[in-house]
Amino acid sequence: MLETKLLLRLIMLSALVLALGAIAGGLSLMMAPDGSILEMPISLLKDTPFVDFFYPGLILFVCIGLFSSCIFIIIIFTSNISPILVAAQGLILFIWMVVQIWMVGYHSLIQLIFLLFGIKIMVYSWVLHYKTRPK
Repeated sequence: MLETKLLLRLIMLSALVLALGAIAGGLSLMMAPDGSILEMPISLLKDTPFVDFFYPGLILFVCIGLFSSCIFIIIIFTSNISPILVAAQGLILFIWMVVQIWMVGYHSLIQLIFLLFGIKIMVYSWVLHYKTRPK
């Protein structure tokens, strides 16, 4: 039981970190679609379907920021979470990073860190499923 509580705390912390970062990043990109707030040159988007950073910011805000916020809130109020939701969170982050690297290229270690963070969250979901399944 103690291991499950620790795992839930790790998932909650991961969701909080993702939520805060994605909400801040998404809002920054939507408020300044030219990338100026985050000092991202618009030239990063030259080989993508986007003319500016508004839609990538919106996707980041909703799919990672709000979804991670929901997971955090669910754990706070219920002390429980479906492993499927946790796996979805990790998979969404992983896909986001793969698509980002594919579209704009690898530019920073932070891209690799968040790619691995998505994998780590998926591993958490597997362990949570294993720990909470009926025996």
